[in-house]
Amino acid sequence: MAPTATSLRSSDIGVQRRSEADRVVRALEQLCDDQEPGAKIATHTELMRQMNASERTILRALDELQRQGRVVRRHGSGTFVAHRVPARPVSAPVVIDEMNAIVAIAHPDQSFFDRCIELLYSHARSADLDLVCRLMSNKNDLSTVLKGIGKAAGYVVFSYNCEPIARELAEAGHRVVIVGAPPVDVIPDIPCVYGNHEQGGYMAAKHLIQFGHDRLLFMSDSPEPKRLARWRGISRAVAEARRSDQPVEVEILAYNQIAQWKANPELVRAIMQAPGAPTGIIAWNDNEALHILTALNGAGIKVPQDVSLIGYDALPQGLMVHPTLTTVDSMIHQQLDAAVQLLTQPVPQRGPYTAVALPTLIQRGSTAQR
Repeated sequence: MAPTATSLRSSDIGVQRRSEADRVVRALEQLCDDQEPGAKIATHTELMRQMNASERTILRALDELQRQGRVVRRHGSGTFVAHRVPARPVSAPVVIDEMNAIVAIAHPDQSFFDRCIELLYSHARSADLDLVCRLMSNKNDLSTVLKGIGKAAGYVVFSYNCEPIARELAEAGHRVVIVGAPPVDVIPDIPCVYGNHEQGGYMAAKHLIQFGHDRLLFMSDSPEPKRLARWRGISRAVAEARRSDQPVEVEILAYNQIAQWKANPELVRAIMQAPGAPTGIIAWNDNEALHILTALNGAGIKVPQDVSLIGYDALPQGLMVHPTLTTVDSMIHQQLDAAVQLLTQPVPQRGPYTAVALPTLIQRGSTAQR
């Protein structure tokens, strides 16, 4: 079955937006190359006029250049070309001396943690701090990322998988906060900020059940999804429905099958048109949900007419597709605000401490009454 006209239009729009964003990023990179370090860049409104681009595109392009270390944005002063630092071997990274800055350490994931890095800049500036990013590309970075890092106002380590880095920083006397949920039943002994994943999973499943969906599919990137707090929340919503005589079923798509599922329209079509096919899909995050939406469109399966789809984290990309994506807002802003407050309070927080943000559900076009 050929893709519907709607799916073709949304795909074309997505390509156009990416192409426009890439064009602006390349133009700004060239602008930085042509300017001396320290040169002030035009305001974003002037760049909008010069490049004939939207405000959203310009701001996202500036965010990208900031992540690359090509520009420095100073609150109340403007945006400036960054000083170029010669490349050095991994074994001898650039030294970060004592500074009035927050150092963010993360693995880029094109999803939650990338969005956190984007938003952390404004939270740092609100505390009159700069932001320095150390992005890791592979596991080898875990042993090298701390080399060359000196004294800073504080460190935000993204993902509990990087807890060894946070621990080493804390033991060296630095202020550090982990942003990311610990494994189920693990009590962090380092200050930790995260969203309530169990409640988020419950909200997602409850939303679909209230819309009359009785066959749910949970798509997780974990090899042990039943140990996840989010699965606990989904299971709780399903159990509640069954106690109310609603015969709801939920299945898990194994993490090693998700890539095949997204890449094979025939497989998707066979699953979704088979008897007992899921009527509601819960994706691990918005980025995965958008890939799933593309796979469904390619298989001729309509969202939300044939199946409802719900994401997680309330990323901006969810508003740029058709239909717009229903999602669980993990309250990233609140999490980052709590992290920065922990790093800047007069007395450093030592030992066990957790701050948990309660999620909310944002209903949009990708879910509907069955």
